[in-house]
Amino acid sequence: MNTLANHTDYTENAENEYMEMWIDDGIMFYNIKQGLKSMNLEMAKQNVAFRLKFSKGRTMPLVANLGSIIQVDKATRAYLAQIDAITGISCTAIAINSLSTKLIASMYITYDKPPVPTKFFTDMEKAKEWCNGFKNLN
Repeated sequence: MNTLANHTDYTENAENEYMEMWIDDGIMFYNIKQGLKSMNLEMAKQNVAFRLKFSKGRTMPLVANLGSIIQVDKATRAYLAQIDAITGISCTAIAINSLSTKLIASMYITYDKPPVPTKFFTDMEKAKEWCNGFKNLN
């Protein structure tokens, strides 16, 4: 998978205990930090709150890189598909880099049915290209 430049190259960037986040050309990106193997409900809630604060009320496409995550439980996936967790997101492109992230993304899309367009990609350029169609949909 094509990787992105270091997030510190962008003027709008931030990180917390679990993720790095930045905005490039009207698209928000986040990477789950390397080494994290699972995501639980508390982590998801912290990340959503962090993203909402970082976005400052703007709505934009999101490219989510799950990194080395291999487990996301049902309650966490369900929370992430709720309207409160999706606020400020016009679409979600999930970057896939392993079979486990592909399975997680497939279950999220198929069973949790997020209320915004959501797809997974192995190619970052294709993910960004798809997200371009969802910019400025406020």
